[in-house]
Amino acid sequence: MPHTFSERLTEFSPDALRTRPLGADVKRVLCAIDLSERSDQAMQRALSVAHRLDADLTFLHVVEPRELIAPATRVRERVADRIALLAPRGIREPAVELRAGEHVQTIAKFADETRTDLIILGSQRRRALAPLVGTTAERIISLARRPALIVNLDGGLPYKS
Repeated sequence: MPHTFSERLTEFSPDALRTRPLGADVKRVLCAIDLSERSDQAMQRALSVAHRLDADLTFLHVVEPRELIAPATRVRERVADRIALLAPRGIREPAVELRAGEHVQTIAKFADETRTDLIILGSQRRRALAPLVGTTAERIISLARRPALIVNLDGGLPYKS
């Protein structure tokens, strides 16, 4: 039985790993956020991608159940402030969702429930156990079985070919 994420990837059939161009078929974009600097980069890229594809965008912030003591309205206000700062002019208003639960399962379940076409995540530092259990992003992608974009750089920078 494979132990690392890379070893588990080899179990997928070639069809499962086949890539397809993004574009007209992307109508629902999900960006998981945690209000960190890396999350801001993902938010900015998600706003840009959704705008270019004319897709619906949802920002999802997941908290541990014990963290729900902080009012949801404060989280929504912080997300709205970030959107106002990062969003290009004329963009459609994104939805903001707040859920309680374990991050990986909650994000994957939300992507499934909303039939998300693309998940956008901020990159994370590698952790000591990442080779054994995978990064959070790797685990979300594996569980959600949807295309994902991991944002490593400033979300406002253009991609280079």
